[in-house]
Amino acid sequence: MGFLALALLLGLVHPALAGDSTEIKVLKGVSRPGTVAIVTSAVILPLVNNEGHNEALRVVDAVGTASLISIGIKQLVDAPRPDGTGHDAFPSSHATAAFAAATMAADNHPDQAPYWYGAATLIAYSRVRLDRHRTRDVLAGAFLGFSIAKLEQSLPDGMLLAPLIESEDGCTGVEVIWEF
Repeated sequence: MGFLALALLLGLVHPALAGDSTEIKVLKGVSRPGTVAIVTSAVILPLVNNEGHNEALRVVDAVGTASLISIGIKQLVDAPRPDGTGHDAFPSSHATAAFAAATMAADNHPDQAPYWYGAATLIAYSRVRLDRHRTRDVLAGAFLGFSIAKLEQSLPDGMLLAPLIESEDGCTGVEVIWEF
């Protein structure tokens, strides 16, 4: 969670935020930098705790898959943002990535689940409060990120990165079966 604190601090001292209220400064610091921090922390934590590269790859796999699906849905739905800056509001990609990372980390470290989900919820809240998304956008993103992470956990080899993820039998790589 040190990454989240650093991102928050950087957001508070950023010169472009000089005229904003303290709440808006905090939320801007949480929004984009917080999303990067939660995903990065969820990837690095398994490596630091000597849980192996497999868990880190699975986080990347879940966040990447959820993000790609989110981008695809955005293209299909073409929902306008509340602040009028574009037509890519539904679902919130920040909420999708944050909840995918939080779900993977919380499943790997259940005792830390409130912190992970709390950080993801704060990121989702910041997107609504900053007028970048509506509540439905962040709820859809949270559901998408959570669901894809749960699917990732249920599959023995993951989704997109399956050839790189070591299965439970200890094998890594692509299996080719040739039958006549």
